Amino acid sequence: MPEQDQNRHRFLPAAALIALLLAVILVYLPGLGSGLYVDDYYNLHLLSTVKDEGILAFVGSGVSGPLGRPLSYLSFALQAGSWPANIAAFKWVNLLLHLGNGLLVFFICRACAPFLGLSPQMRDVFCIFSTGIWLVHPMHLTTVLYVVQRMAELSALFVFLGVLGYLAGRRAVEAGRLRAGYVGMTVAVGAGTLAAMLCKENGILLPVLVLVLDWTLLQDRPRPAAYRIWRFICLILPAVLIGGWLLWQAWGSQDTFQWRPYSMYQKSLTEAAVLLVYIWDLFVPRPSAFGLFHDDFPVAAGLLGPAWVLPAVVAIVAMIVCAFLLRRRHPVFAFGVLWFFGAHLLESTHLNLEIYFEHRNYLPSVGLLTLVPWLLARQAPRLQSSSPVVAALCLYLVLTGWVSVQNSLLWRQPLALAEEAVRIHPESRGALAQLGSRYIGAGNLDAARGLYQDMAVRYPTAILPALRLAAISGCIRNEPVAAEEWERLESLADSGGVTGFEFLAELNTQVSVISAGECGHQYAERLTGIVERMTTNPNLPRERGALHELAGALRLTMGDIPATLRHYRLAKETVPTLHRHWLYIELLLKLGRPRAAGDEMAAFRATLKQQPVAWLAYRDKLAVARKLLDTMNGPKGEQP
Repeated sequence: MPEQDQNRHRFLPAAALIALLLAVILVYLPGLGSGLYVDDYYNLHLLSTVKDEGILAFVGSGVSGPLGRPLSYLSFALQAGSWPANIAAFKWVNLLLHLGNGLLVFFICRACAPFLGLSPQMRDVFCIFSTGIWLVHPMHLTTVLYVVQRMAELSALFVFLGVLGYLAGRRAVEAGRLRAGYVGMTVAVGAGTLAAMLCKENGILLPVLVLVLDWTLLQDRPRPAAYRIWRFICLILPAVLIGGWLLWQAWGSQDTFQWRPYSMYQKSLTEAAVLLVYIWDLFVPRPSAFGLFHDDFPVAAGLLGPAWVLPAVVAIVAMIVCAFLLRRRHPVFAFGVLWFFGAHLLESTHLNLEIYFEHRNYLPSVGLLTLVPWLLARQAPRLQSSSPVVAALCLYLVLTGWVSVQNSLLWRQPLALAEEAVRIHPESRGALAQLGSRYIGAGNLDAARGLYQDMAVRYPTAILPALRLAAISGCIRNEPVAAEEWERLESLADSGGVTGFEFLAELNTQVSVISAGECGHQYAERLTGIVERMTTNPNLPRERGALHELAGALRLTMGDIPATLRHYRLAKETVPTLHRHWLYIELLLKLGRPRAAGDEMAAFRATLKQQPVAWLAYRDKLAVARKLLDTMNGPKGEQP
């Protein structure tokens, strides 16, 4: 009988975990058929070039973040055959990554469970429900179903692997296997940090999160002198350097906010309130709380206004200070709070980013979401039974999952999802722009036109509404665009502004349609002039490189070779990328300009020498281009 109980004790957690993973698949299944959102197309449209240019060229084309996020782009490149016809395939991979991350969370919980003051039976309960609540939480739908947020999933994957490797190494040190332990911890933290950063930059926070674990849940474990030295070198020193870098950014980054509708100071204050909203939504999930668009969140004017700013800042500071001071008496509470805020250090502080995105909680939420199962599991001895605890956790898990099911069902209906987003966030420009796109996709052009006319009145400096109004008339309906609409668009091209990613996505779409010959010549000519005016708009510094590239594509369609060359040259000089530089070289070769092509190829080779992966990507193409260049440099010389 005892042996049977022991076998059952081993079997039940495994069976529960398998059932949980299957349930998560069912929760996400309706949303897997949804399409692209926000900046998906902007980040992934070059997948169409993988067949001709190769995987490595796409991997080196990343523009998301200072490191280019090559591991994330590699994962997308491996699915290039599914682009753009089978977007569901990308979301399936995202879901599988989410399930894999859930397994890693489970194993981290198992490794830490002995230090939580729980009975062996309650440890299994804690691990299963901590994993389950995190896996089914509706806040993560915008990570899994928003294709490019695979970057957040992959970064979290390597952070979790790094934490697990550290825990394994720590156990080895305690067991007396010192060499294996210290080497294992060093490799886990070092390689985990590097790999996570190559997926998304907040992977740099792995040493900080391991330090949180060491200071809280593992504080009573042995710390010999050698371990303390290792901790200083591999955890404390990197954490101090990260803190110093953040302070340096605070000192020197104010000027980068000039194109934002808020300052660095205002953003920092607003993030305090945003973090409190995140915490509330994590513990009390409701269907209306979650979605892609939160750009209508009120921005703090200063510490004393509006009235919610000061209390929010005080609350955040109080939570962090209390967690640190109480880490010995209440280590689990301290772990949850410090992990959450530690993982938010980059994206939810003063750095020049958007204010509010749910996917930023993918990694931080692990800390807080362990608190509910732990608090309830602690009550089992008082209740003299585990049944009420399991029942309460099952109810919480089911209610959380039900919210996710409702939202997942909404994701498979793009128009309904867009309408719901506008209902909840009527002042969100992103939500309004998305609804207009869905109206166009559904063929309801009158509704789309009415919506964009309303947006043009509400946001008189926004370019996007005027751009889409012109497209509805001149490109979709093939009707003359009213003179006043062109005049308004030209004025906005000179001095208007943009928010979000929809602007460049819209221009990319229109340029593609024009290049395919599906818009009239008059519309194409007017739009080309407008895009060229946008390249000198002082409010569009971030978009200038892309605007020159789009203007070049339009001029090429119209046969204006000098203007085409000028725009492609300015595109690769304004925001240098390997892809843009190579486009310029290819264009010079096609147009028979060997002297200029040779000069650019020499500069391109010099750049590639500093990037070994990119060199492999372009090596064969450079060889072919070199042969073509040698042929062109024959007796005839350069063509006119």
